[in-house]
Amino acid sequence: MRESQNLPPYYLYRTEQGMTQAYLAEMVGVSTAFLSRVERGQKMMKVPTLLATADALHVSCDALLRESAPDARLETITKLLTGLPDKYILGIERLVRVAIKEFCL
Repeated sequence: MRESQNLPPYYLYRTEQGMTQAYLAEMVGVSTAFLSRVERGQKMMKVPTLLATADALHVSCDALLRESAPDARLETITKLLTGLPDKYILGIERLVRVAIKEFCL
């Protein structure tokens, strides 16, 4: 879905989570204008800001920099699961196995 829209990953992850630019900018410690320019590809973030943005969006830095990288997607999934109780992780593992069986085999 992301690739077909040709929208920048920053924008996609932010809007998928229902965040406004103002809210994300406040979380990360940058101005809304700066974040807007990043989303339009006019500015680049420094590494500490990129890390803070990835943390705020619960994604990997790779996912923000290279939207079509499969490893970035796996890293993002790992980040989302980190810290969850084992019972949730086991349930999610079961869901993944069912999805693979239904859609890939």
